[in-house]
Amino acid sequence: METDRKMEELGGNKRLSETPPDDDCCPICFGPFTVPCRSNCGHWYCGSCILQFWNYSSASKPCGCPMCTCMIVNLMPEASLEQQPQNQEVAEVLKSVRRYNLLFLGGARGFIQAVNIFFLLFLAESA
Repeated sequence: METDRKMEELGGNKRLSETPPDDDCCPICFGPFTVPCRSNCGHWYCGSCILQFWNYSSASKPCGCPMCTCMIVNLMPEASLEQQPQNQEVAEVLKSVRRYNLLFLGGARGFIQAVNIFFLLFLAESA
């Protein structure tokens, strides 16, 4: 909805960028992006910054986007992070992002993730 409107304003292309803009910075820490994550509304943040913002606001419900107040129900790490070898700090942030997504991702994707987790837990119990 909000994202669709933003994409229409940008010429109708609904494909969001896989990397943050080179000339941009995290709107929370105002520094260069570390473990960049895109929210479902299209804004980019450092993974650790947006997770801290969420923890300080209300960890029991989805974080509101600091830029547009849209509820963030899905954080997508920069695509290249999944393909690179990771240090411990990056791995921890990515793990926390996955946990956040498991808590708040709804709709069909959330349902599929929930079924996958249930299936994995079932297999672990059976073994």
